[in-house]
Amino acid sequence: MTSKANYVPIESPGEPASSRSSIDVGVAEVCLHDSKTAPLLHEDVGLQCQQDNVKQNVRFRRALHIISSVLCVVAALAAYDFYRTFEASQSLNDASFLSPCGNDPNTARFKGCLFDPVSIAWLPHECHDFDLTREFMALEKWQFWTQPSAGHSISLANVMQGRHSSLFVQKTFLQNSCNFAWRKSHRALMNRTAVDGYTVDWHGLLECEALFKKSGGDEDRLHEVKVRYPSCTLPA
Repeated sequence: MTSKANYVPIESPGEPASSRSSIDVGVAEVCLHDSKTAPLLHEDVGLQCQQDNVKQNVRFRRALHIISSVLCVVAALAAYDFYRTFEASQSLNDASFLSPCGNDPNTARFKGCLFDPVSIAWLPHECHDFDLTREFMALEKWQFWTQPSAGHSISLANVMQGRHSSLFVQKTFLQNSCNFAWRKSHRALMNRTAVDGYTVDWHGLLECEALFKKSGGDEDRLHEVKVRYPSCTLPA
């Protein structure tokens, strides 16, 4: 009497089988590397390859569009910056900017110029460094006089009107004014911004040099400063 053996299938341990077979992997490789072979495969496989190619083309076109847009924006900004620099250089090198504020307070105000208490000068808007001016005025409460004898000083509001042909100041004011003039010329050179003619004038530099070479003892003596109407140009 023969007995019939009962076989119980043994399931192999491990992760569940993936829905994607090795055939699918092979098809993917064909789609990626052999576009001529793909149409020879099964119709469904060929359709899959076409869909994959379409998706890749769409992603490529999107990436190309983004890159093109970024390049266009960069080119537009560069063109605008070049145009602005060119226009500024053209206007600042014009003959009218050799004396942009005229030679008197009324003409200066009429032309839209503002008085600069650091350089004691009337300057067009392009030649002002307002950040440096605020920093200079915050150093201390500067005093100004209209006479060489130290009497009653005039207010800053009076000075800012620029109605005087000259002002008298102390040595410390002149020394700090020289320091800020050097800083202003350096900032203008680095930032390609306009600067007034007195700040970069060689004679003004020599005056500042002589001022620092003088020995002490004259800190209380008042020094006359003529109100200036300098040029306004871009640094070379």
